[in-house]
Amino acid sequence: MALQYGRMPCPWRVIDDMGGGFVLGCAFGTFTYFFKGVWHSPKKTKLIGGLSHIIRRAPLLGGTFALWGFVFSTVDCTLTVARNKESILNSIISGGFTGALLASRGGLMSTMRNGLIGASILALIEISMLARVKMMIAMGRREAEREAKRRREMVQKKPDRDVGTSFG
Repeated sequence: MALQYGRMPCPWRVIDDMGGGFVLGCAFGTFTYFFKGVWHSPKKTKLIGGLSHIIRRAPLLGGTFALWGFVFSTVDCTLTVARNKESILNSIISGGFTGALLASRGGLMSTMRNGLIGASILALIEISMLARVKMMIAMGRREAEREAKRRREMVQKKPDRDVGTSFG
């Protein structure tokens, strides 16, 4: 199966997003939990407190991010197969479903609220990516027009003297 839109095929996309989520969560947790550990440690053990807090808590946050990536990618791949097309709507629905599913332990209101938040965040991300792509296309088109104009001017411009016909 070929890469579509620069992404991996579905079974591997789930694993890739899960691993990426774990790494992202651990990296974010490293910074967050180091400062939290330093803040809450006694004066002479601040560095040790920060490092031990990283060891205890960063992998847990990484696991949470990995779970989010797993659910999101699974729903996204399922929607891609069910709708038989890759579209922005798949990502938005996946974000909403993921937010709702991961908050389902908190009750109906929490599920609905987090589903709406997840869909809204993914909608903002997808719209900003779409706007960026359109802007890059427009910039490329303007650059191509400038290059074509420059080449036309060079072809139309005639040399002032005959170059290469005389030696003096």
